[in-house]
Amino acid sequence: MIALGTGMKKARGEWILFLDADDELEPFYLERVNEAIEKYPEYKMFNFGCRYIYKDGTQSTRDAFKPKELEEGHEVFGGGNIVNGTFVFNRSIYEALGGYPPAVVKNVDCTEINYPAHKEQEKPYIRDLHMNTPFDFSAAAQIEFPEIRQFFMVDHEAEPAKILKELGNPYGNDFYLFYKYTRKYHSKPIDEYLYVVHAR
Repeated sequence: MIALGTGMKKARGEWILFLDADDELEPFYLERVNEAIEKYPEYKMFNFGCRYIYKDGTQSTRDAFKPKELEEGHEVFGGGNIVNGTFVFNRSIYEALGGYPPAVVKNVDCTEINYPAHKEQEKPYIRDLHMNTPFDFSAAAQIEFPEIRQFFMVDHEAEPAKILKELGNPYGNDFYLFYKYTRKYHSKPIDEYLYVVHAR
């Protein structure tokens, strides 16, 4: 999250997307995205499908994510067909809502998500959250967006040793950003497979 946040701050383009190091854009990606921007000028976000290529050479596809649009933003969701490169957003969204949390969020009360502090800290649920760990990142997101706890909290009766779930594998930074931005903005789904994921 720290590196991605730094990249967003330094980016100077009008539109922003993330490309994971082990994935790729289809050769026509930029052309199709530009067509969507010109065709739907009222939208500041777009998302689309992707192809998965597996080690054995087989492939599968994931369609564009289509959460229900509300008057402002989209319905609450806890996952979906979102991978870093499957959505693009206008810089104005980042400037309005910001990006990822800072590297360390200090003195967070995690009582409501049952996320105890480290033993050496004085208060049992007041802790610093470090964005370089997936569980702390998930905790920060669930403090920021309480409505997603229904999707990322473990059933403590069935699994008493566990506290909360990661937002994704391993961090869910793609889910976090897409979710954060679609609280306020609509994302226009494009029914094309523009991103290639090389599944491990």
